[in-house]
Amino acid sequence: MNTLHFHPGVPVFDANVCIGCRHDGPPVESMTDRKSLLREFDSRGVERAVAYHAHAVTHSTRVGWELLKVFIGDEPRLIPQACALPTDDNLSFLHELDENRTLTSVRLACETGKKLPFLAAIYGSLLRFLESRGTPVWIDLWQVEPRDLLDTMQKFPRIQLVLTGAHYIHYLLIKPLMRAIPQLHLELSRYEAFGQVEELTSEFGADRLIYGSGFPSYAMGPLLFYLHHCPKLTATQLQMICGGNVERLLRLEKGER
Repeated sequence: MNTLHFHPGVPVFDANVCIGCRHDGPPVESMTDRKSLLREFDSRGVERAVAYHAHAVTHSTRVGWELLKVFIGDEPRLIPQACALPTDDNLSFLHELDENRTLTSVRLACETGKKLPFLAAIYGSLLRFLESRGTPVWIDLWQVEPRDLLDTMQKFPRIQLVLTGAHYIHYLLIKPLMRAIPQLHLELSRYEAFGQVEELTSEFGADRLIYGSGFPSYAMGPLLFYLHHCPKLTATQLQMICGGNVERLLRLEKGER
């Protein structure tokens, strides 16, 4: 079956979409034009997506949020995701979003190649706030040291973690991390280790795996095609991975922002 003509058989909620221009890559129309992005959704069978703004990751979390809100407008298929750094002004910003009932999830903001040690001494105030609000956090595995991730997240066991960016080179890390951090959910956009979706589902359950495309760095379709052709996944497990799990983490009902 040609992936260009493949259409998913379950509702799809993409957990990892970036919009806005990045300084480290060529411009992509779907990152700056909402109609173009929605056409991409329709062509791949994606119903909704968690979206963050590139500017919020690389420059200003507050300005990036405002740009994100302008991009989304009143479009219910796009769920805005705030980005944050462990600073007092960022924490104040998240308090504002929480008071306005617009805080559904947070992505740690960290530009590639500029790691900040992911230690409780640095991130503690931010993580305590997120834990108190029941707000899930997205963390890119490339931006943290695994030993720091393990130590810090074990101190905040009620935070639901979505780990993005895991690659097949992290194969030996993923199972130990998932065993040690029960609240860890693995976003699958880059995890291309052969047969691992079914193996991880067998050991940890489908409720800890999440479809995300990493768009526009990666296409939306190939992972969806792969998931639909994992012979050991049941229809219920496929539905959970492709959309149900992120909807549950965000505490959203279908069609609700």
